[in-house]
Amino acid sequence: MSIITTGYIDREVAQLLNNTLNEGKIVVLLGPRQSGKTTLIKHILPQHKLVGYLTFDDLKLRQIIGDPNMGLKAAISRSIDINLDSPNLIIVLDECQKCPQVFEQVKLLYDSDGPKPRFLLTGSSSLELHSKSAESLAGRVRCLFLSPFSFSEYRNANSIPTEEGYKYIDHIVNQNLTEETGKEIFYKISKSKEIRMKLLDEMLIFGSFPECALYSDKSEKIKFLANFRNSYIEKDILDLSLIDDWKPYNHLLELLAEYNASTFIIKDMAKQAGISDKTLKKYLNILQKTLLAKLLPVYTKNIKRRLAKSPKLHFCDMGFVSHLTESFDLATLRSSGAIGKRLESFVFAEFLKASQNDWRPHSFSFWRTNSGYEIDLIYSLENALIPMEIKYSTEKPKLKSLMAFAEEQKGIKFKCVLYRGDYEYDKTTNTHFIPIWGL
Repeated sequence: MSIITTGYIDREVAQLLNNTLNEGKIVVLLGPRQSGKTTLIKHILPQHKLVGYLTFDDLKLRQIIGDPNMGLKAAISRSIDINLDSPNLIIVLDECQKCPQVFEQVKLLYDSDGPKPRFLLTGSSSLELHSKSAESLAGRVRCLFLSPFSFSEYRNANSIPTEEGYKYIDHIVNQNLTEETGKEIFYKISKSKEIRMKLLDEMLIFGSFPECALYSDKSEKIKFLANFRNSYIEKDILDLSLIDDWKPYNHLLELLAEYNASTFIIKDMAKQAGISDKTLKKYLNILQKTLLAKLLPVYTKNIKRRLAKSPKLHFCDMGFVSHLTESFDLATLRSSGAIGKRLESFVFAEFLKASQNDWRPHSFSFWRTNSGYEIDLIYSLENALIPMEIKYSTEKPKLKSLMAFAEEQKGIKFKCVLYRGDYEYDKTTNTHFIPIWGL
């Protein structure tokens, strides 16, 4: 077994997490299994003077919380030698999904008069954490998301640091990309083009779960992904009794992976999976709430042509898709054309990571007409639309779909083609051709 690096890889959400803790709200850190939540917390906590850490892996703690004569205060007092009235105290409660009673008790302590600690809640089941915190802690909680490595973090893990301001995705999300900025970024990153393209292909095959990303040996990556699937089914699905029988859900994962970055009809998929429409919808909801995939809706506002109504499915980590489809060979994916679907989901996941902790109203969709026009990804931010076409090619594609969308949706600020070529700007169409390896 060989690891690329044993040092801590800086996470983009770290500063926001620190700032939010300092604001005094209850913080819930959400993220899929193996996204690096525990590593991040252990890195941040030493920066604070007074920290208490409790994990509900400890059965005795769960029993204390459940005892009406004891509860959270008693659990904290028995576990850490810190006065609860101490200013700037942070209490970390880990594996909270194993102790559902704790959410209501955190609320009572938070609402009490006088000095009180700040709370950071986390755990391995984002589904349970999200629902319980929303029910019990409404108005008191700030949810932050930690995804697997972004492309920027992945490069950092491979000793290709991203200099501040020199990545395209931030400028696209903030809608301030200009020709001058685009050229400046390209000049800065072009020296590492080859290694960036290599790392991009690696992410399209093995994904970006931190532990998997840090293995340099292919067999270790494949083993990690198999173990991830088993622990996901066992810990996030069966332990929480979300379903009675894991086999249909497990089978559905494999079917859906074949439809990655594609549309499907609910009724047809349910029939193929051998389950009811209702069960399929339930399973899709679980898959999304465990943050492993997203259904992308069709963009419909002010559309005159009849649009396809089926959603498009995107898995959020391509390594998981590789495991589910048993497709780890880049040459085969290229020759079959499947690599283009991988790239489309990869780009969607990158924009999802870049915007998931953004308070501004935003959404994602795609666009397709009966006449054959299609936009792979539309990023809507505060009612502004950014249409994007995504191509696994170094050649610039034609812009028919982008132009058709822009013609129908007046006021488009700029359009993007994300591909593997170099940066260019087309003044006539106001289109940025952006290298994906520069995201």
